[in-house]
Amino acid sequence: MKDGISGFTLARDCMANDYCIKECVESLLPICDEVVISDGESTDGSRELLERWVEREPKIRIVDYKWKYPKGDSKWFTDWINDARSHLRYKTMVQLDCDEILHSSPECHAAIKAASDAGKALQVDRLNLWRKDGKPMLIPDGHCVGKWVTRVGPSELWLPSDEPHLPGEVPILDMAEKAHAVRIWHVGFMRRRDAFYRKSKIVIEGFFHRWDTRLERGQKEGKELWETEAGADYEHLLEPINCEMPDPVQRWLSARGHATPNYIARLLTAPDPVIEIEPW
Repeated sequence: MKDGISGFTLARDCMANDYCIKECVESLLPICDEVVISDGESTDGSRELLERWVEREPKIRIVDYKWKYPKGDSKWFTDWINDARSHLRYKTMVQLDCDEILHSSPECHAAIKAASDAGKALQVDRLNLWRKDGKPMLIPDGHCVGKWVTRVGPSELWLPSDEPHLPGEVPILDMAEKAHAVRIWHVGFMRRRDAFYRKSKIVIEGFFHRWDTRLERGQKEGKELWETEAGADYEHLLEPINCEMPDPVQRWLSARGHATPNYIARLLTAPDPVIEIEPW
């Protein structure tokens, strides 16, 4: 492998499932020497959009992954992650799920570069967004999904997802250092309603061979995620966002009806409006 940084993510039917794949990949491009997208046999036209993007952006590569239609397979996601990892060309990896966006601050990029130069692994700060009173808020540490997740490290090491492991089981987890400057914004719970239920059914059945009955009732009743019984688990725990939210995150959220601190005001005063040519 060559010295440098490989970013990578996994993708399947990104348009149908309302993933922020565009923002995800764009957040990796400034810090990475390549960005690998592992496409799991997409059928909704998103693969064709990615291929057109590759024609314009030489850093991006698409690799193929045979979709397994998982049911009750606890390893299906880590199998996919590490198949994608096997295609990387550079010594350091930065992994994002395609409903996550890397923070764009100079401090974030500098911390990743320093870790790459030193051959270190990083446990990064994942900001998990939920909705309350019409605006995005944060799920606190210890609830719902992991906040501190290992996403940066030597590309030669097997990479887990966010499931817990005991000390000594996974070398990259044992060596990872907390990096407060490296943040990733997890926006998956804020996606469009139908797409959220569609994606969640695939993922939950993939791991557990069953769906969440609370979400099943919520879908039948036409509720948003945060209006369901599952949403009630976290509403009283949510915390305000007290750090800068990058424009790409705010733009993605605003397009889905979530009020953000300053994006709409900034857009109204911008000299040139943002024009999206591609549908995502």
